[in-house]
Parts: sequence; structure tokens; C-alpha cells
Amino acid sequence: ALVAAEALLGRLGAVRADGLTDAGRRMLSLPLHPRLGRLVVEAETRGVGRLGALVAALLSERDVRTRGGGVGPSGPSDLSELAERVRALGRGQRAAALGLEQGAASRVQRAAEQIGRRVQDRAPPPRSHADEEQAIGLAILAAFPDRVARRRAPRGRELVLSEGGTATLAEDSVVTEAELLVAADVEERTGPGLRAARIVRLASAVEPEWLLEVEGGTNETEALSWNDRTGRVERVKRLAYGAVVLEERWTAAPASPEASRLLADAARARGPSAFDLEEAEAALARVALVAEHHPDAEILDPGCASDALLVACAGITTLAELAALPPAERVVAALAASARALVEREAPARVTLPGGRAVRVRYVRGQAPSVESRLQDFFGMKDGPRILGGRVPLVLHLLAPNGRAVQVTQDLAGFWARHYPALLRELGRRYPRHAWPEDPLSAPPRR
Repeated sequence: ALVAAEALLGRLGAVRADGLTDAGRRMLSLPLHPRLGRLVVEAETRGVGRLGALVAALLSERDVRTRGGGVGPSGPSDLSELAERVRALGRGQRAAALGLEQGAASRVQRAAEQIGRRVQDRAPPPRSHADEEQAIGLAILAAFPDRVARRRAPRGRELVLSEGGTATLAEDSVVTEAELLVAADVEERTGPGLRAARIVRLASAVEPEWLLEVEGGTNETEALSWNDRTGRVERVKRLAYGAVVLEERWTAAPASPEASRLLADAARARGPSAFDLEEAEAALARVALVAEHHPDAEILDPGCASDALLVACAGITTLAELAALPPAERVVAALAASARALVEREAPARVTLPGGRAVRVRYVRGQAPSVESRLQDFFGMKDGPRILGGRVPLVLHLLAPNGRAVQVTQDLAGFWARHYPALLRELGRRYPRHAWPEDPLSAPPRR
């Protein structure tokens, strides 16, 4: 509680590291809560000290309005509107006609008179009613700098509070149009089976430029964010007062690792039907295999070496750019030219068998690369194809005429010697129209 109290005094401008401020010393001379003392001090500096005393008295007393006292015309401040009613009471109008409870209004009048005797206006009075409204509005903001709120929707009652959380503006508030306001009187309401709700009973409008005068109130931030409407990563510059955003500007973001991550997350959220992520993973496995055998080439950024989509999003910021090339192609295209040439040479997407058939090499992380083709395509071959300069033999999926693998091996010579003789008789019976030579090593591959 002590820490919170000291923080509030600092926010009110009453204290600093070396002790009391001038405003703090003046507040100390007033028999009021520091918030209300700050309101009166600020009102004095703007030439509306007596009105500030009346508003402080209103806030120190329970609600002076009668039940069903009616809502005044739309205006900038509930407190100004109530102050005008109490002034009218002092001019001889009846409390009931003004929607005021006589006893409570009388206590407010006495308190305002007591505070008013201590007021020392330090500026000439405002020249117009509008100037007076602005002066008292600024004084209320000075007293409640931590209670600024913004409507979620124009003329709506739901508010977002600068200190976090939400509240609801009371139905009888006259502040019906202002986008920004100060929640001067907030009531916590609970009920059986209901969550606690904050109701703003008394509010006062705030102009955005007023917040710029509050010391330490506003802050400017710049960040990257995904814009689902435009389908791109954008740079967002925000001017905010606590949790209340005052101004926001979105512009196209330059390519960067952070932009790539945001684009990859957005693409992944669209699901595998939008982008062929399986093909992208295969492409990354191909690149990673080359990187493993050529560690000095620095082919992959370690920060994204495990995420194919992140590699595919390197250097771009929009879904349109990502869709322009299949992610599998973009994984390779995202590499530097020298690295791309190395991958194409050392780990080709396809290899050509002696019979002329070009077969696709299948790359999977954690597994040896493989190809599959009909068994007849390997006739005449003692050894299967290799990649990475002959260092890595491909796993061969040898297919029967029905497209099913009869053997998976890296040892083609061993297959011909140990397994083919038995398969020769079985496959010859099942597929008599296909060639099944006794000596596959001397037979040419069949198309």
C-alpha cells in the first residue's frame, strides 16, 4: 500500500526523488485527498479555482443526484454538469427540480465553500464557457492521470482503461460522444453468480493533445505485425497512453528475419491445403543434407534450419510473394547463389538411370535419400546411383509391375546375387509379359 501511495503521489506530480514539488507543497496545504488536492491546484493555475473546489467537493461526497434524477443533455463532463446544477441551486432553484438530493447537495455546497476560501487563482479567469470547460477538464485529468479510458466503439458504453482492463460507462452519464475520457468515479459492482464489473459513474472528456502534456504519460512504439487484411507483414507505429492507443500508422515492412517469422506463422495458420508444406520440408531436408556434408559452406542459417516454411519466407513479406513460387522451390531459391549451385550439384532433385528414366530423389530429415522405380530400370547396374560426389548411396525402392516395392536396399549387387533368383520365378509367373532375365547384370534396362 505504501509503494502504491508513493507511486500515485509521483504520478500526481506531488513528489520527486529529492522531496516535495511546488505542487506537492500546495496540495499539502489543502485538507483533501491528494487526487482532489491536485485537481484544485491545477484549477488554480488555470483560473478556475472556485469551480475546481466545487468539483472536488462533488467527488468527496456521495452521489448528489436523486434516484431517477434524469440525465442531463449530452456534454463534455458529468462533473461540470453536476457543478452547474449545484450552482443553480445556489441561485434559488429547487433541488427536486434539479434532480438533486437536498441534504447531499447542501453538504457539497458547504464543502465547496470551505475549500474555496483557500483557493488562490494564479491565472485570469477563462474568457468563455468553452475555455472554462477545457480548464476544468485539464484539472480533472491532472487528478486522475491513471484513469484515462477509450471507447471500444463510437458512442459505445464499453471502455478500455489505460491501466489495463475494461469498464462500463453508466447509463446516466452525459459524456456520450467523446472518444477519450477520464473515469473520475469508478464503482465495483458484483452480484450473485456474476463477475465483478467496473462502472464509471462520473466521467469527463479528454482531448488527445491533452495527454501529450502529461509527464511520462504517452509512449511511442514501433513493431512488426501481421496484417490479415492486406496479407503482408507491416511496420506499426503506435502512440499510446498506457493501454490506450491514441494513434496508429501501418506501413509496409522491409524484409527481415522477424518479418519472415511473422509471414511463416501466417502461412502455417492457413493450413497445408494453402501451401504444400510437405514438399517444402523435403526441400529443406535436401538442403540440410548438403549442409551436413559441407559444414564450411554455411548454407543454412542455424536459426531457421529446422523450419522449411521459415526458410521459404526468407527475404519476402507477403503471401502473394510466397504463393508466386511453390514453397519447395522457394526454399532453394532463398539460398545464396553459391549455396544454391552447391545444392543443385551435390543433391540433385532427380537422377537419370542408365535406361534414360529420370527419377525423383526423395529427401526426408533423419533418413537416407531414396529413389523408386521399376526393377527393370536397374538391369545392367551393379551399383545404384549416388549423390554428394559419390559419398552417399541412394536407397533403392525396387518396384514390381504393380508399383509395389519388392525390395528396399542400398546394396544392388547383393540384391541381384541373393534375392533376385527367388523373385525371378515368382515375378515371372505373375507378370509373364515382362522381361525377367536370368542374368540381370548383363541385361539392358527395359522401358
